[in-house]
Amino acid sequence: NEPTATAGKEADRTSRRKDQWLYLATDYQRKNSHTDNIGYDKLMELLGECSSKRILDYGCGSGNIAKAVAAKGARVVGIDISKEAIKAAEAKEIFGASFSTTVDYETRPNFYDVAMLNFVVCCVEDNREVQNIFSRIYHQLKPGGQLLILESYPDSHLHNYVSMKRTAVGNLQEGTKVKVNLTCMESTFYDYWRSADFYLSSLSKVGFSSVDKFYPLASG
Repeated sequence: NEPTATAGKEADRTSRRKDQWLYLATDYQRKNSHTDNIGYDKLMELLGECSSKRILDYGCGSGNIAKAVAAKGARVVGIDISKEAIKAAEAKEIFGASFSTTVDYETRPNFYDVAMLNFVVCCVEDNREVQNIFSRIYHQLKPGGQLLILESYPDSHLHNYVSMKRTAVGNLQEGTKVKVNLTCMESTFYDYWRSADFYLSSLSKVGFSSVDKFYPLASG
């Protein structure tokens, strides 16, 4: 049955991507880098007063940003694909924050004041899945809610930075694979390039009505 075979192939690809990301996430937990907080100051500035706000940290990793946001009085829910990352986040025992894997997480429509996506979209291969993520987040935000996205600058593949080197594989188009070397990690991995226009268009399609851009946040 061809549809079943196609579904099976897609499931295999998803499983391989998940296995790769779980491996990389474990390596990421071991890293120690002074470049971790690039962009975080701007993120905190955009968040503004956080007291009593409900905030979704989508792709929370080991909870570093969640910890900083919870310290400002927010109630944070962090989710991540990596069980190891969630264990690391829970081990921090952050007051005002709870964590869950994406498998165990329960969707909450119209619940959050703010959602955050920090270096998440660049790790998603399928453009349709990116839009699905935006849609899932949109429907969990309260009316007037805010989504904050921190991602690699679209032109960063042209430069060497203190924290990383990104090299495009082939001609750039939405979802082009990019080779990434972080100075603080042993592993080489790939993320996926997307233009600012892609973000603007995809966010608008799912219902976001106002999109502001702040970039680049760092250079060198």
